[in-house]
Amino acid sequence: MHRDLYPFAFLRRSHSFDSRSAAKNTGRVIGNREAGASEYRVRLLSFVTALLFLGLFCRAFSLQVLGRRYFRLLAQSNARKEERLPSVRGAILDRRGRPLAIDNAVFDLVFLPRLCPVDSFPVIEQRLGEILGPLATAERNALWNSRRRPLKPFLLRRSVERVIVARVKEREEDLPGVRIVVRARRTYPLGPVAAAVTGYLGEVTRRELVADPWYEPGDKKGRAGAEGFLERILRGEKGLAQWDLTSKGDRIEKRVLKEPRPGRNVRLTIDAQLQEIAYEAMGESAGAVVAIEPSSGEILSLVSTPSYDPEVFVDPRRSDQRRSLLLDPRRPLFNRALQATYPPGSTFKIVTMIAGLASGRLTPGTTFRCAGEYEGMGCWKKEGHGTLALSSALAQSCNVYFYQAGERVGTETLVGTARTFGLGERLLPAGTFRENPGVLPSPEWERRNVPGPDGEHWGLGDLRNMAIGQGYLQTTPLQMAVVVATAVEGGLRRRLRLFSDGVPSVQMSRGETEPLARISLNPKEAEFVRTALSNVVRYGTARRAWSAKVAIGGKTGTAQSAYGPDHAWFIAAAPIEAPRLALAVLVESAGHGGGRAAAPRAKRIFERYWEEGGLE
Repeated sequence: MHRDLYPFAFLRRSHSFDSRSAAKNTGRVIGNREAGASEYRVRLLSFVTALLFLGLFCRAFSLQVLGRRYFRLLAQSNARKEERLPSVRGAILDRRGRPLAIDNAVFDLVFLPRLCPVDSFPVIEQRLGEILGPLATAERNALWNSRRRPLKPFLLRRSVERVIVARVKEREEDLPGVRIVVRARRTYPLGPVAAAVTGYLGEVTRRELVADPWYEPGDKKGRAGAEGFLERILRGEKGLAQWDLTSKGDRIEKRVLKEPRPGRNVRLTIDAQLQEIAYEAMGESAGAVVAIEPSSGEILSLVSTPSYDPEVFVDPRRSDQRRSLLLDPRRPLFNRALQATYPPGSTFKIVTMIAGLASGRLTPGTTFRCAGEYEGMGCWKKEGHGTLALSSALAQSCNVYFYQAGERVGTETLVGTARTFGLGERLLPAGTFRENPGVLPSPEWERRNVPGPDGEHWGLGDLRNMAIGQGYLQTTPLQMAVVVATAVEGGLRRRLRLFSDGVPSVQMSRGETEPLARISLNPKEAEFVRTALSNVVRYGTARRAWSAKVAIGGKTGTAQSAYGPDHAWFIAAAPIEAPRLALAVLVESAGHGGGRAAAPRAKRIFERYWEEGGLE
């Protein structure tokens, strides 16, 4: 029955057996698959790990073996810093060695926080206040902010007085971290007196930094005068130092690799004593004074007024004064001695006289009559001078005489003689002072430069105007000083000198005194010229220049201006019998003739220079 009830029981058992076996086989297969997947993951992970380690090994090999030299240098550069050491700028000296521009030591007050305990800062502030007076806000901030960078020096005050320096030195033990640092600053002992000669320094521009690697941001460069064109001689060569640094970049130790080389000192022919005398003589008036030694061509004085203090451009605290100079309508930065041009007025009559004598078309006895006007052109003396000979005409500055003298001399001879005197050209070599060549008119010049009908015809009116120093004729004070120096030297025009032997050019150095140009005057004519100039002072238009101390000879001039009052001229030499000093004085917009405004100033210059031994 049991078997009947379960006829297929054996099948159930068999089926049950087979199901378990199949399940077991299936589990075995799945297990094998999972084990294979795990093994694959392990192998992949091992491969990636090995690859990463290989990359790290290659990178380490590259850094430590292949790149060891590069990174050693890089590490050294991070730990060290090179610094260029400033050179001392060469001095500019006058003919006797007196400094016109020189680097002097100035003292800055510096704080080194690493040498001062933090809890001592309030005490340091109090003690500094006792020495310096109440500290400014910027000074207090510099003191307290220095705690953040204890190895960095902080500037507390620039250019302190020597009294402050002495007080700090006396209390050095009570002022830990407070130090006095010495640096060089450009100074100009004569200040505005010699500014027309020295020029000034200015901070370099970005373009100049790119053009010349010698300069660094903040460096100063000569901008005008001798400071400008002697820049490469004066600036010297910078040195090189190396600093050891901390990880924060603070400086620890300094090593000098190359000592800086100072610039060369340059001695000029300028006489500082005469420069001061001439500057004082000009007073508050605008104008210029130029002095030359006739026998050598040495430039003894160059004065331009109003002037300026060159130290304004050196001191960073004087920015307001720099701005005022640039905006001043009187143009104090403009060198009137070399760059301003004016009609020479009657001073040009010297050129007309010498042109006539040298050509033989005028003699000392040549006479012309002045009735106050000549063919529509007037004389300053409306009633006329009457009949005059050459010397008297020069002494009385008779326009009518020189109108006729100019006609007799002729355009070609007059222009040629003026050119021999140096008019219409730059007298100083290129690359030195900025100089205006002026204007020497001629028929060719007029055709090129004067538009309209006036430029197509050079007539007698042009010639007459030129003969008395008017019209288109324009000259600088330097050129007129050369005119009178050449006149008293008998027509010998000497090369101008500004430097001592060999600095920086043979053309402007002392020693060579051969004439640069020569006007043919015989000894009697040369003596006549000096006598005629003397007569101008003795009884002519320059009587205010007569001196009992030194014999002066010269010529006055009144230059008409289209922009305001007339300019006043006086060009002269002394002692006239053997001239040692030739002078051109120009008073701008004086409103008076040269006899009133310029001649008395020249007299004061000659007398003071004589009294102080300058003309001996």
